[in-house]
Amino acid sequence: MNISKTKLDDDLEGYIYYLQRSQLYISTIAIFASSLVLILFYKHNVFHDNFRAVFQALTGSIIVNNFLIFFHAHEGYRNNYQVDWNAIDKFEYFKQFKGNIQICDQYSPVPSPLMFINIVMLFILAIERTIAMRLYETYEKLQLGNIVYYFSLPLWCFSLLLFIYDCFAVYGIEENVLYNFCHCTFIQKYYWFFSTPYFLALIPLVIFIYIFFENYGVAKGKKIYGTKSMDDYLSARFQMMENIRSNGFLAFFTTTFTLIILFYNLSLFFIDKPSGRIVTFFNELAYTSISVFTIIFYMSMIYIIPAFYNNTLKLLQKIIDYALISISWKREKFLSTVKKN
Repeated sequence: MNISKTKLDDDLEGYIYYLQRSQLYISTIAIFASSLVLILFYKHNVFHDNFRAVFQALTGSIIVNNFLIFFHAHEGYRNNYQVDWNAIDKFEYFKQFKGNIQICDQYSPVPSPLMFINIVMLFILAIERTIAMRLYETYEKLQLGNIVYYFSLPLWCFSLLLFIYDCFAVYGIEENVLYNFCHCTFIQKYYWFFSTPYFLALIPLVIFIYIFFENYGVAKGKKIYGTKSMDDYLSARFQMMENIRSNGFLAFFTTTFTLIILFYNLSLFFIDKPSGRIVTFFNELAYTSISVFTIIFYMSMIYIIPAFYNNTLKLLQKIIDYALISISWKREKFLSTVKKN
């Protein structure tokens, strides 16, 4: 922990302002892209039902995360100049802060309820894709989508309880006081409390990365060298192509998500007693990174999957046609008004 904070602290105010402002637009695009893929997954059977059910739950978590980023950016952008950047120790006297490690969860780039959902869904996807990889000859007939939906429901309910607990943890605390505490004292005094959920999540995430890359490599090898069942049956060849694409997407998703979480935590760890401005800067950088990653990931899916790409083009064409009709109608209405006058 040998990086001086003095130089970092001088010029970050402007960066924080622009990051929060950019999040308003980037998170909106991220919500649109991920919601579009969620709808396309629901409408098209381009992947196995078992995979679709779990991936839709994971995408739902990503959408909620980006909504939270949007609302955070809106509030932070509006109230940025009310923050007391120099407040460090005075919040220690508030009794409601004592021993409450959940109190700053709402300012985390990925709050605990959503992190829980992400880890569990990736765990299920790792198992599901591994089974699909091993039983690719007969996996098409194995339908567990409804079971996955029913299994996901209590998980979302549990995450909702965690969210409610987050709300109760900050009940009655003034927003500016909480904001200052979480961006100053909490990180400096209770860094390990703050980072424990993230570091615990890194262990399964690294395992998932290995599983998805391993499955991707095995699937590519089988496609290149072939097997008797792939030569004889169209469903086996289709299932192998699905394994390649899905494991490739999941490997990219898990790796990038892990790198964002790792960078965010290590950046705060290696800076000696980071000030409120430095903590806020890395918070905003993590928020922005998650939204940018969401856009790249889901737009890549749209571009690579032909059915998604074609339907997106049709949707864009409809939007353009509607916009042109609307402009033409307003123009005619304006000209009609001018002629009457």
